[in-house]
Amino acid sequence: MAGAVHVTDVEWDQKKECDGMGEADEYAVYLHQAKKLLLMTPISDAIHFGLQPSSLELFSFVPTRMIGGDCKFAAIGLVNKFNSVGTLLEVDAGEGGIAVRMKVKGGGELMAYSDGKPERSYVNGVEVGFEWEEDGKLIVDLAWEENNCGVSEVTFAD
Repeated sequence: MAGAVHVTDVEWDQKKECDGMGEADEYAVYLHQAKKLLLMTPISDAIHFGLQPSSLELFSFVPTRMIGGDCKFAAIGLVNKFNSVGTLLEVDAGEGGIAVRMKVKGGGELMAYSDGKPERSYVNGVEVGFEWEEDGKLIVDLAWEENNCGVSEVTFAD
């Protein structure tokens, strides 16, 4: 099977929480099976894909936003989960020297798009390593946080 998907195909008005998301200037799009992170605007070409029998592809569309005045950021969530964005309980940006603070439920590979490399990363107040690639892929591995019902606080600092 072959097909194409575009940000304008997403029915953003289906949930109150998504109100206004369909009017962003740019989106980070994560293809879960292909493990690709792309950027798309409302005037970009559609993403063309092909599926083999008994296979699937999940597309996560997340509006990018400016943080710190000079960095584009989009939280994708735990990409080892079907609803990666649903693992994000809170995402706050630009407060008190912290570039981004997120509350994440679950364990696995936390991914975000960031066109700038953060200086440091913390999970529950402890500095941890992270991966950042030139294409903007920002990754932190999270363990299940037993003491807090699986919720971890992740921060990226400049």
